[in-house]
Formats: sequence, C-alpha cells, structure tokens
Amino acid sequence: MAVRSPRRTAALKFVAAALVLVLAGWLWLRPLGPDEAQADAAAKAAAVRFAANTGEPVVHFGKARRIAWPDGWEFVWSYRPCPDDAALRIFVPRDGHRLRITEQPDCAADHGFGPKPLAL
Repeated sequence: MAVRSPRRTAALKFVAAALVLVLAGWLWLRPLGPDEAQADAAAKAAAVRFAANTGEPVVHFGKARRIAWPDGWEFVWSYRPCPDDAALRIFVPRDGHRLRITEQPDCAADHGFGPKPLAL
C-alpha cells in the first residue's frame, strides 16, 4: 500500500477546494433568466395573448421594437389606431421573474376607452 506524502495530500485538498469554489462561483453568477431569443418568444406570446384576450385585432399593432436594459428587455408595439399616444409595452426581466405589461394601448387614457386590462 502506497503512502502519500503530507504535501501531496495537502495539494490535492487545495485543488479540490479551489474547484468547489470555482463551481460555487459559477453557479452563483450564472444568469438564471431568459436569453434574448427566449425573451423575444415570451414577449411575442404575451402580445398575442393580450390581443386575443382583449379582442384587439393583431393588425392594430405595429412591428415590435426591442429595447435592452441592464435588468431586462422592453418590447414596444405601436398601436395603429393612435400610434402617437398609445402602445403595448411588455417587460421581460433578465432575472427570471414573470414578464409584465407596463403599458396597455389606450387612445383616450383620460376616459379609459382602450382595451380591458389583462392579467398575465
């Protein structure tokens, strides 16, 4: 039976501890939320659900603009009946939390004539 030297045993323990620390650091720092493609898909699906649940025709919404923020992505669809005043905005956070609608289209926000609110 081979006897290991104390130096070799200490070196192996040090390497094993370093590997554990590197693995723990990687697990701690890795992104938990969606990547850009997953955020695109989630926002588009939420916009389609919004249109279906409110009865708004999909053609009322323009092409989506994506704005990258440090904490997530914001998707903005202009609302064709009144593009200067209203939009559908959906925010997809990078941390994996649920996406949320931050603005619903309403051409007369003071009077509330827009689509009914939607809970996602």
